[in-house]
Amino acid sequence: MNRQEYLREYGKQWRKKNKDYLNQQAREYYHKLDSKVKEKSVLKNRLRRHKLRAEAIRRYGGKCVCCGETEPLFLCIDHTNGGGNKHRKIMKDKSIGDWLKRNNYPKGFQVLCHNCNMAKGIYGKCPHNK
Repeated sequence: MNRQEYLREYGKQWRKKNKDYLNQQAREYYHKLDSKVKEKSVLKNRLRRHKLRAEAIRRYGGKCVCCGETEPLFLCIDHTNGGGNKHRKIMKDKSIGDWLKRNNYPKGFQVLCHNCNMAKGIYGKCPHNK
């Protein structure tokens, strides 16, 4: 292992061990920023999340697999075998779009409109699938 690889690995381990400290430093830095910079940062992150969500929806077909709805505002990513709540807890505060991209858009997910997704969650199946 050369020096550069050693330093990279050392830094990775240090950041992993000192995650709470680094998060606290980031929070303090953010609170010191002026409101225009904060607003710009919030908008930039929101745009990034919207792009990730749109890409995930596109990768999984771009329309509700149940009713065929194509309006992006009405669509969401669904865990085909359930377990979305448990998965959200594992991801903590990261978005599903981030997670899907990092994991190369794995199988086990589909696009549903919010109505079909809620019906599946509450009744176990969508009324469209009689």
